[in-house]
Amino acid sequence: MNKFFNTIVLVAFTTFSFSSWALDCEGRFDFHDDYEPVHKKVSLLKTIDTTAFEMYEGQIENFHYSVTLYKDGNYKMGIYIGPEYTTGTLVTGSLLEDSRHRLSFVKEQRSLNVICK
Repeated sequence: MNKFFNTIVLVAFTTFSFSSWALDCEGRFDFHDDYEPVHKKVSLLKTIDTTAFEMYEGQIENFHYSVTLYKDGNYKMGIYIGPEYTTGTLVTGSLLEDSRHRLSFVKEQRSLNVICK
């Protein structure tokens, strides 16, 4: 009985500890010039869910936003510029409960951001 209880607690703790890392992420695009500024947003949607990680992605114009959340609470955020998607910026980190994570990239008059909470 005691082994059974310990197994149930371990499974519940493991499931709860990862589910508490659920992400709400968005990509933002801002263009600033002397005329009319442009502001766009996209919610990043879960595109991959494996036993090792979850991936969230979104696209605004030629800009690709990506967040990979590993089951251990670490993450990787990236902003990539199309059409080749070989240029951009990338950061890795570790999630903390009730915190906000942000990656920014500036190119000429464009400001790109990934924000997760």
